[in-house]
Amino acid sequence: MARYIEVAGRRGWHQVSGAGEPVLLLHGGFVGASSFVAQVPAFTG
Repeated sequence: MARYIEVAGRRGWHQVSGAGEPVLLLHGGFVGASSFVAQVPAFTG
């Protein structure tokens, strides 16, 4: 599931994959969530 949410007046995108304890991946600068494509499968196992 992927969608936009609003927290403290700021809009952010989040994606839920797999099961178990949540892991938060943050990016910065000029990259987006696509920079985590290779890591997501390791965490959703």
